Amino acid sequence: MEQFFTVIETADSEVAATLFDGKLARLLAPGRRMLYWRGARTVTSRIFNAKEQPEVPDTLVAPALRLGSPEVGCADVPAGSVGLLYLEGRFARSLEPGQYGFWAAAQAHVDLIDLRLQTLEIPGQEILTRDKVSLRVNVLAEHRVADAALAAAAVNGWYAHMYRSVQLAVRELPGSRTLDELLADKAGVEQIQPVLANLRAAMEPLGVDVARIAFKDVILPGEMRELLNQVVMAEKEAQANLIRRREETAATRSILNTACLMAENPLVVCLKELETLEKVAGKVDKISVYSGVDGLMRNLVAVGDGKTPQSAVYDGDVNAPPHIPNAHSRRDILRTAANGFGALALQGLLAAADAPRVNPLAARQPQIATKAKSVIFLFMVGGPSQIDTFDPKPALVKLAGQPLPQSYGKIVSQFTDGSTPILPTPWQFKQHGQSGAWVSDLMPRLADCVDDICFVRNFFTESVVHAPAMYQVMSGRILMGHPSVGSWVTYGLGSESENLPAYVVMPQPEGTPEGGTPMWGSAFLPAVYQGTLLRPGAKPIVHLDPGDLTAQRQRARLDLLQRMNDLDTPAWDSELAARISSYELAFRMQAHAPEAVDLKQETEATKKLYGLDQKHTADFGTRCLLARRFVERGVRFVQLYHGGGPISMQWDAHDHLKSNHEKMCGHSDQPIAALLKDLKSRGLLDSTLVVWGSEFGRLPMSQSGNGRDHNPHGFTMWFAGGGIKAGQTLGETDDLGLHAIDGWHMRDFHATILRAMGLDQHKLWYLHNGRHEKLTDFGGKVIEKVFA
Repeated sequence: MEQFFTVIETADSEVAATLFDGKLARLLAPGRRMLYWRGARTVTSRIFNAKEQPEVPDTLVAPALRLGSPEVGCADVPAGSVGLLYLEGRFARSLEPGQYGFWAAAQAHVDLIDLRLQTLEIPGQEILTRDKVSLRVNVLAEHRVADAALAAAAVNGWYAHMYRSVQLAVRELPGSRTLDELLADKAGVEQIQPVLANLRAAMEPLGVDVARIAFKDVILPGEMRELLNQVVMAEKEAQANLIRRREETAATRSILNTACLMAENPLVVCLKELETLEKVAGKVDKISVYSGVDGLMRNLVAVGDGKTPQSAVYDGDVNAPPHIPNAHSRRDILRTAANGFGALALQGLLAAADAPRVNPLAARQPQIATKAKSVIFLFMVGGPSQIDTFDPKPALVKLAGQPLPQSYGKIVSQFTDGSTPILPTPWQFKQHGQSGAWVSDLMPRLADCVDDICFVRNFFTESVVHAPAMYQVMSGRILMGHPSVGSWVTYGLGSESENLPAYVVMPQPEGTPEGGTPMWGSAFLPAVYQGTLLRPGAKPIVHLDPGDLTAQRQRARLDLLQRMNDLDTPAWDSELAARISSYELAFRMQAHAPEAVDLKQETEATKKLYGLDQKHTADFGTRCLLARRFVERGVRFVQLYHGGGPISMQWDAHDHLKSNHEKMCGHSDQPIAALLKDLKSRGLLDSTLVVWGSEFGRLPMSQSGNGRDHNPHGFTMWFAGGGIKAGQTLGETDDLGLHAIDGWHMRDFHATILRAMGLDQHKLWYLHNGRHEKLTDFGGKVIEKVFA
């Protein structure tokens, strides 16, 4: 046989490298035999014992990988990391950065340990202070692995061991502090030092250096938070009163000095009254003249003392009449100064006093013809992953476990820098409906509604941090202090309901989003346009119950207050008009709001449709059903927040992506689908714009091995109803779902919402500090393809 064949044979633990003319052609598995004809080409082989020599020689690694042989496994150790090599489950040695090959028969396994400074976040720790106040704290611990082999050998899972050590140490510390001591030193500079010293001593033998520990957040319970807010507001009001009293004292002193000066100089009196007249005349927008200007001018009384002829003038003689005679009264000044225009100004002011006040919430016609009359904004707090829900990326599977290609450049996120491996999606994507829209199996109920939805996959924001990104989605800016989109819509269109708030906000019962109340505030717009917060429970609107006060007595009080306001306030006082409107609205809401939130009127089939019969969907299903009832009764803008409070109740999947998104989708999938179907069946979907979105998406790279960091560079939002062209998918991201291609900014997002509501972004403005402020600032681009 050997005369005609070259025989290559391997034992049970051997691997043979077959070379044709000196080049690697094939790897022969253990316990195999292969024959090659002699003469055609030179066939040689190299035999390797995988047990004694588990690593593939460097010269064979690249050729073996090109062959794609299952007999060779590869491990890439990136810069800044170390690899721990295990053979048959036992630690063998550490691997420096580089590429390594191992025979499959050696049963080799490599764990990658990042040696750079990392941040460990421990959220939602329930603690009890010394003064018996229950609160939650989020803790950050910065650490670095100094000796990876020691850390791996000392304990089974050093990362989990450190997590528990920090958790226990932090729980012991606040128990020795009062709430005031915790809040006075939130950063924990004084408090955290003993914990840091003890933790360093515990982790140093394990090969881990702990650099710093700090409190990220101290989260108070709702009642305590409201109480502290009231204390802070009281302090600010006291400071404002002190400043006001100082200003009043200075003004009184100035008036006294002016009075002393005018008492000695009649000429100053006349000049002061002329100055007042000029201010009064400047505030008159319209003047009505009775009997004509000629009749008014004939009846003007000349300035004088009634004895001296009007033709007399001062000619230098001391006995001549004065150039400016003394006025008999202020009314004489108004009738005679500036040829009688003072009297005209006074008449205009008196006429304006009878003008009716304008209701700032009165319904107004849209600037552009449109179908939409109301908005329901479904905001997913924390950032759902677009590549695990609506934007499938097959390349994630091909590049799973590999580093991000260098062509994608430097990645900016909150906790990672793009150096972690690619993480494929754990879920399957399928096309649904006649439109063929892609939806993962996370949302099977919503997948039935894709023909009513317009998906836009290429939105982007400019912040990797939750609160600023939320502000940008809700108000167009990354800083607080600007009106929310709901406030702008109600400012532009008013409300069709006279008995319910124009702008309703329903947050997660566990807590508000990180952006807090500025996300639905009116900022510099009149306060009447801010969102009305609905809380969970039997009384969703606070301070609405009048107690023992009857409706007749309340009506009498409001009428008396209205008459008092009419006595001494001008009609153009918008702040007072907003206050009066809010009193009137609160009075009407006492009779109508309980009916609007009473779900007993709904059928059992409707409640079951929204998932009210299941524990995991009952809460969000209730809020979605309330949203339908509100728009049905003329509410202009409804804001629903899904997620809030502790991280465990947010879409913020920095780790355990699978369990996080399956829980959050389990809460929201059925209620959102039910909302769309219910609106459509009642004929309300055409007049209701439904928006689904969040502050950003998630990165295709992994964090903590099984999670994703924030991705503001490209993510998905969708629209439904309200004149939207349904059954289409617009825009795209790159092959990994990282960057938006020809993306849409939040200014474009807001311009599209305003356009759907019949509002022109450039005509909807408010004069603030001398500038015409707009929701879209210097303007956005309407996504025209969204509309039918």
